[in-house]
Amino acid sequence: QWLIDEFKNYQKVFTVDDHYIRFGQGSMIAAILPHVVSLGLTDMPECGQNQEVLAYHQLDAESIAKRVQNELR
Repeated sequence: QWLIDEFKNYQKVFTVDDHYIRFGQGSMIAAILPHVVSLGLTDMPECGQNQEVLAYHQLDAESIAKRVQNELR
């Protein structure tokens, strides 16, 4: 109930998981809040340096900022 009360005035809530979205923290939050956008992996992660992999999966800071801006339009 605390979480529902805390976020009732927000249009959208964004969660970021550094692994698969399914069964992650974001999906747990989405189970109780109706306005959650979960960001995370949906398929097998690519190989490479951390920043390369994050950018590829659009989980680096710049990509997350763009995705949030697009969702709020």
